[in-house]
Amino acid sequence: MKKIQGNIKTLIECPLCGQFEATSKQIRSHIGGFPISIVECPLCGLVFQHPQPTQEKGTNYFNWRYKTSNRGKSQVNMYLSDREFCSQISHARIQWIRSITNGHRFLDVGTGNGALIYAAREAGFEATGLDLSQQAIFKAKEMFGIDIRKADITDIHADEVYDIITSFGMIEHLRDPFEFLKTAYNHIIPGGTLIIETMNYNSMLRLLLDKRWYFFLYDHLFYFTPETLKIFLERSGFINIQIHEVPHSANVTLPKHNTKTTGILFKLTHKIKYAVYHPFIALRYPLILKTAKKMWPQDWKREILLFTARKAK
Repeated sequence: MKKIQGNIKTLIECPLCGQFEATSKQIRSHIGGFPISIVECPLCGLVFQHPQPTQEKGTNYFNWRYKTSNRGKSQVNMYLSDREFCSQISHARIQWIRSITNGHRFLDVGTGNGALIYAAREAGFEATGLDLSQQAIFKAKEMFGIDIRKADITDIHADEVYDIITSFGMIEHLRDPFEFLKTAYNHIIPGGTLIIETMNYNSMLRLLLDKRWYFFLYDHLFYFTPETLKIFLERSGFINIQIHEVPHSANVTLPKHNTKTTGILFKLTHKIKYAVYHPFIALRYPLILKTAKKMWPQDWKREILLFTARKAK
């Protein structure tokens, strides 16, 4: 495999603040090993791919991930193809959503294998799922027996409105996050809720793993921090923006480890194995932990960002 260059200076306009000079990091995607260029804005902190892969290449990569997701049991793959794992996460999400929102008209954008729509309908929501990936649509039918619409939120009819719109692990795939957020705003009823979940670039784990971070994927075009995602939401018209502790996703115990004791033992064993196979990373841990706490005192533990935002009544 050809060696990739290190960090370089680049001139490119930041989509959030308009800054023109940034640092570009040349790395390879966690899955597939494809070369990608990550740009970090020194002014606002937004991180994004530049140049972005073409729409066709991004879609082909995403479909390829779905086709090959049953070949491994990494947590990234399990999000795509493990029915038990996806069901557990989705039911936890729906239980949490029910506790913080009212209403029953529910739209999930980038719904993937349909697990969330299946759980939402079981809980009594009038739920619709959208996805552009043909492989995702196939998985939804295969795994949960449901149909999801092959569409983007910009494709739905102007008079379609919802009490709740959700996007779990989707906004990082978009070429233009502002377009999605502003369109979502137009399709939420006054007083309705938008729920966004994505990975946190300002996390201790990302700092520790560096170029090995498993969220560095070829089809992840943006990497958000709590500050940058909040700005995107504010500029799209949303109010009452709140960040939440994640009651699901990364905190859900893996299948076959569904008791507290076995879950702790599993995680401990995993850490020991990681230290054996990646001793350099293990040695860096104390310093990285101290650095992360100093840089991001409120958010260093957050691997995942979970935001709610409201449309004014």
